[in-house]
Amino acid sequence: MRTFLRQAVSERPEQDLAERLAETSADWRTSLQAAELNEQQRHVLHALIQLPFKQRSVMAWHLDGFSTAEIAEAMSLEQAAVLQNLSRARRTLK
Repeated sequence: MRTFLRQAVSERPEQDLAERLAETSADWRTSLQAAELNEQQRHVLHALIQLPFKQRSVMAWHLDGFSTAEIAEAMSLEQAAVLQNLSRARRTLK
């Protein structure tokens, strides 16, 4: 999420459509290569998918490096609720 938010949105109206398409297809190929997961990553993602929505969301934010305060603010939750969901997610994953 942090990476997404840090990306600068390019607004160059003078750039023609052919150039945009070339950039998009190159970015797509790079993203596809980066998306290849190893066995351990697949196992972790499969386990995360099994969690209830709030637990999964809190755990995903936590794994992305956000603090409980940041997660609480972003998800409009109390920090205690974030901690409880994180604890439950860890227990379930264990």
